[in-house]
Amino acid sequence: MLFVAFFMFTGAQPLYAWNLQDAFGSNKDISTDNPLGEVGAKVGYNVSQREIDPIITAVISIVVGLLGVIFLALMIYGGYSWMTARGNEEAVKTAQRLIVGAVIGLLLVVAAYAITYYVLYRVGGLLQ
Repeated sequence: MLFVAFFMFTGAQPLYAWNLQDAFGSNKDISTDNPLGEVGAKVGYNVSQREIDPIITAVISIVVGLLGVIFLALMIYGGYSWMTARGNEEAVKTAQRLIVGAVIGLLLVVAAYAITYYVLYRVGGLLQ
């Protein structure tokens, strides 16, 4: 598995090149400062424009995704704690509080995402 991941990130680059210059050399007519800009310019995208919209969208998506993973982990931990409480009322109440807190946190994240979407795309005019 590690070999496959290593090959995907390092070894597969020459397979998609037209020649050795494209695979291992640099193209001097592209005036970008990052590798993604180079790739974008090679396939025909206009990389001279720097827009903030995709960056904001990507950051919000990443944060919401991470919060979803945290919610899932808290729910699994709360359920496991509840199942292994063995009739101990204090442990059951602690697990229930953890689950309820995770659900409330998820509702807050969804509400914050909805408000952010509304402000950025409807009021801010980013979606035209």
